[in-house]
Amino acid sequence: MQKTLLIVAGSLFALLVLIYGLRLLWPGESHRSPDELVRIALESTNASEQEKAVIELMDLGKPALTHLQRLLAESKSDRVRAATIQGLATQRDYDSMPMLLDAMNDPSLVVRVRAGAAVQRLLGVKVRYSANAPPKEREKAVKILRKEWERVRDIPEFRL
Repeated sequence: MQKTLLIVAGSLFALLVLIYGLRLLWPGESHRSPDELVRIALESTNASEQEKAVIELMDLGKPALTHLQRLLAESKSDRVRAATIQGLATQRDYDSMPMLLDAMNDPSLVVRVRAGAAVQRLLGVKVRYSANAPPKEREKAVKILRKEWERVRDIPEFRL
């Protein structure tokens, strides 16, 4: 009896591992289009729904980059902009660098923090930047990072 229970338990465990593995390899398609996700992220009054929409967009990978860029440009929600920055940085979207640099002076502290970290990580440089600093101090760091971006942006090997 005990041996049978162990076999059943082991079989169930193996089945769960298989199902989980298949979901990781083939997560399936989103039921919502990228345009619908953008609409939700921009228009929903529910912050949780907005963030879920951004996460779904992020899960779509490279095909969603233009949609994430649109969200960063148009969203009034600091949470959506911050999550969007994370998605662009995760996808290493160097085409968004000008927007990310601008976001380092965003009115929202959380957006400035995320943008500063994203830009420095993507450029592979550290500068003295504090998202809490006054605008003039922040601009000094942004200016240095813009110069670095101008220096490397046309180097193909840099974007690898």
